[in-house]
Formats: sequence, structure tokens, C-alpha cells
Amino acid sequence: MDFTDILKKIDANRRNFAANVERIRADKSLSDMGRAVKISRAYNAAAERHQALMGEYKAAKAEARQALLKDAFSPPSSSIEAFSAALVRADSIKDAHGLTRMIELAAVAGDKNSALAAAFRAYERGTYGVLDRFGEKFPAEAYFINKLFEFDVNHGEKMSHSARFDEKIQTTGPGRPPEYMNAVPPEDEAAGQ
Repeated sequence: MDFTDILKKIDANRRNFAANVERIRADKSLSDMGRAVKISRAYNAAAERHQALMGEYKAAKAEARQALLKDAFSPPSSSIEAFSAALVRADSIKDAHGLTRMIELAAVAGDKNSALAAAFRAYERGTYGVLDRFGEKFPAEAYFINKLFEFDVNHGEKMSHSARFDEKIQTTGPGRPPEYMNAVPPEDEAAGQ
């Protein structure tokens, strides 16, 4: 399931709980204790549902990012050994200039594995000038890196503070109402309230 669909379910859970609390509060056939018990049970159920949805949300987001990461940086299966060796070489290069040089030399030699390995290390390190150079030399491959970057900026590791705040608001669980009771009596004891 798409993680944006899960955000809609989180919102619906929050809204349904709020509507349920209002219905319980409006029920004049219940005593104050009866309302508190029903509201507490409704809160516990909504909070449990929220926790389950948050687990789904985090898993779906991680799955989406992993798919983009694979699209951006996975070599063809026939090139895995060459790509692994190129990653080791790229890892030993400590500065952006060296990674850019590796991309340029790989472009001259027609060695996409080395260029992709340098781009991967540059992405990990946040040296985006190197990625610009990769995009100039390998525009088709850069498309997928741009998709990954777009995802990370909007939903992942590179989110701005305001985007993180927006996500926090979207993933907020149901609010605990003032009537909430920490110890809710079993169903049969509360039946007569």
C-alpha cells in the first residue's frame, strides 16, 4: 500500500475517534462514569489502531525508498562484481573532486559501474556537485537519482524542518480526552453505568 494512502487512514482514524467521543458525550443515557469508561475504551482502540497504522506507514515509506534506491544505484545483475569493486574504490576517495574525477574517467572509458559507484558515494555524503557532473555524463541514469532525491527531500532523510513538522502533524494520533481513565473496568462491571 502507498504510504500516502496510509496517511489518509491515520487522518480518518483520528476523525472517527473525535466523532465517536462527541457521540458518547452526547449520550444522556450514560452516567459521567459510563461516558468516561466508553471514551477511555474508544481512545484505547483508536490509539492501538494508530500504532498499527504508524507501523504500516514507516514500513511503506522504507519500502518506497528502497525501491527508488535500487532503481537509482543497482547495476545490472551481470555487473554486480564490477560494481562492488568500484564501490570499494569510490569509498577510498575522500573528497568531491576525487569522485568527480572518477565519474569523468568512467565516462571516457564507458564504465557505468565506476560512475554509478562514485555517484552512490556522493549521494550518501551529500556532495551534490558530483551528482550534477554524473547527470551531465549519464543523463538517463541520473533521472532515477533525481527521483530518489525528490523522495528524500519530501519524505525521507533530507526533509526540511517544516516538512518534518508537516509530517508530524499528519501522523499525530488521536488526542487523549480529559475523561480518559488509566484503569478501565472490565466490560461487565461498566455495563450498568
